[in-house]
Amino acid sequence: MATNDLQAAQSDLIVGIDLGTTNSLVAIVDAHGPRVLGDDDAQVMPSVVRVERDGSFVVGQAAADRMVELPERTINSVKRLMGRSIRDAQGDLAYLGYQVVEGEHDTARVRIETDDGERVYAPQELSAVILRELKQRAESALGHPVEKAVVTVPAYFDDAQRQATRDAGRLAGLEVVRIVNEPTAAALAYGIGTRGEGKSQTIAVYDLGGGTF
Repeated sequence: MATNDLQAAQSDLIVGIDLGTTNSLVAIVDAHGPRVLGDDDAQVMPSVVRVERDGSFVVGQAAADRMVELPERTINSVKRLMGRSIRDAQGDLAYLGYQVVEGEHDTARVRIETDDGERVYAPQELSAVILRELKQRAESALGHPVEKAVVTVPAYFDDAQRQATRDAGRLAGLEVVRIVNEPTAAALAYGIGTRGEGKSQTIAVYDLGGGTF
């Protein structure tokens, strides 16, 4: 393949990201079908971020491993706060070990103590840390930059929550070209490889997730 053709193919590449409440992953569909990118023993990544005392981030399994030990600085289930007001998120706060405070326009924010003092993060900033790690996993597996993604969200996400997801992608260096409802994505995945069989089917999708039932 010529260099220009290769660059064009790379620029057209769009990965799929499941930004889950509990776990996340990144995948592509190529000539061999859909496949999850990452190490064979670590394709699914816990959606967990730890903010260290120096303000740096630890993400994924390494963060989850110390969640019980460091609950006040380990952020899990941040997806529950995306695009929501502090009032709307009240029902979820009892299940979170870190501090959630009111930010601008009544939005939910995460407050963490660091060596430089108190830091307050928007949920999309922390989701961006997860997305950035998934982006790096994809780039490592594919051997070239990844700039575009389709991201799945719960079917109940409203416009504010969907926009927050797009904002998280932008902060992670990704253009979110489309937001797809998780049950819709499952139905589409079921149909991969079955087109052209000439028969109509009715399927049901049962979505049993960490934050959706």
